[in-house]
Amino acid sequence: MLRDTADHLKVQPDGVVGAAAALMARSKEQEERIEAFEAQQRSGRAAALTEAADDVGGAGVVVAAADAGTTPDELRALALQVRDRLRSGVVVLGAERDGKAGMVAAVSRDLLDEAISAGELLSGPARLVGGGGSRDPELAQAGGPHGERLPDALEEARRVVIEALRGR
Repeated sequence: MLRDTADHLKVQPDGVVGAAAALMARSKEQEERIEAFEAQQRSGRAAALTEAADDVGGAGVVVAAADAGTTPDELRALALQVRDRLRSGVVVLGAERDGKAGMVAAVSRDLLDEAISAGELLSGPARLVGGGGSRDPELAQAGGPHGERLPDALEEARRVVIEALRGR
């Protein structure tokens, strides 16, 4: 096994440990570079979404679809970046991944004080994709098995958010 490993690493058997350590270090460096690149892209996307925000009663509203395949963690990070850039507002983002729908809603702290809840805003749209979600008032996530219904769910989310902001 040592010889096979050495052959794969293109070193002599006594150099396997050093080659493996170098390979692991290079892998870690690449992962860090990828993470930095993804963060930079997310920041650019957040800026673009913030620029396109609608104003409803002095609060920014962003309801949008993210790129297909966006992971729940990526969706949450993007929603938080947009919310923080808005200062006052509501963000609802959705993405289709592997045929399923995922959505995240984030509400700024000032709107929490006015009883605007991310969990409540997302409950109706989540049902449209055949699922449910968390009830957290500040940051809620939802999903369901019907990714093809995501556009309808996002449109419903836009309607619900605007109605909630106008009714405060």
